[in-house]
Amino acid sequence: MVTFGTSRVDINRKISSITWDSRFTTEQILTRMLYISGWTVTGKAYHKRIWENIRFNDSIKTAEDIYISPNIASKIKSARALDHIYYYWEKHPHRSLTQTANSCSFYQEYLAWKHHLDYSISDPDMLAMINVLEAVDALKALLIDQKDHKLNKLQRTELTTFLKEEGYEKDQLSPLLLSYLAYRQRLLTKNHH
Repeated sequence: MVTFGTSRVDINRKISSITWDSRFTTEQILTRMLYISGWTVTGKAYHKRIWENIRFNDSIKTAEDIYISPNIASKIKSARALDHIYYYWEKHPHRSLTQTANSCSFYQEYLAWKHHLDYSISDPDMLAMINVLEAVDALKALLIDQKDHKLNKLQRTELTTFLKEEGYEKDQLSPLLLSYLAYRQRLLTKNHH
């Protein structure tokens, strides 16, 4: 796999970019791809065999990239990063290129992060990062559901049970985001040395 920078223009014409360092090792690239900022399938070139027997999950309508990234990473033996930006795209007014941000989309994002746990993750910081990302999306889904009422009872129960088992409450979004930033920084520091 080769990964390269992407530049995005949002609805306010503000440009943001994700760049990569050509000195990154395969491990650093995969860690960043899975847990930090590069989980989208865009901005990467793959050998055809990586995609053999891998398909997007038809039941996931948002967060498809997050869902499929551990499947892809498990098949990558070596990766290389390019320093420059080679991919440009315009972001639509909502979070996804194809979907809107509602309680169901955050529920699907929660499921996508949960799917990461189907793969062997031994690093406690990475496990904690996945847990926090799951919790953030579970909280967002429940909070937005109070307005849009798109989740069914089973989904609400699943999210509420998960949050209670992990020791989170509905009003803890700020501490969760701070935990996310702390684990993100720890993973960046750990993998940069």
